[in-house]
Amino acid sequence: MHNYLRTLVKSLTLFTVLLVLAACSNKENGKLAAEFNQQKQQMVKELEQMESDINDAIKDVEDKLNINEGPIERNLEKAKSGLEDKKNDIKKSLETAKNSTQDNWEEVKSEVSGTMKDIERGFNSLKNDIKKSLEEIGDNS
Repeated sequence: MHNYLRTLVKSLTLFTVLLVLAACSNKENGKLAAEFNQQKQQMVKELEQMESDINDAIKDVEDKLNINEGPIERNLEKAKSGLEDKKNDIKKSLETAKNSTQDNWEEVKSEVSGTMKDIERGFNSLKNDIKKSLEEIGDNS
């Protein structure tokens, strides 16, 4: 009977240690999941803002396209096409970010962050091109 009690106490002690370790692991996993969700939501928010900015720029260019100034109008059409390309890149990145999981987050975060930087550079360049085209015809709006 004495060996039985000793074995029971050892088993209960081991079981308790395993429960404590599992609880600590679950707490850490919960913390990682919360961090992942926060980062994912922030990235989606930034991508949606970029998409909105590009949509605004496209609308602005469309409003200016009826200027009947051959080369300038072609430049604006080219800029609009570039904006549409950037918008498509944003849509792909947004879909990738939204579908990311905690398991692939680091890879997605790296890929999408790089794409976001490229899109932002291209978008800023296109905005400057549009501004220059509009300055050529004296439209500074």
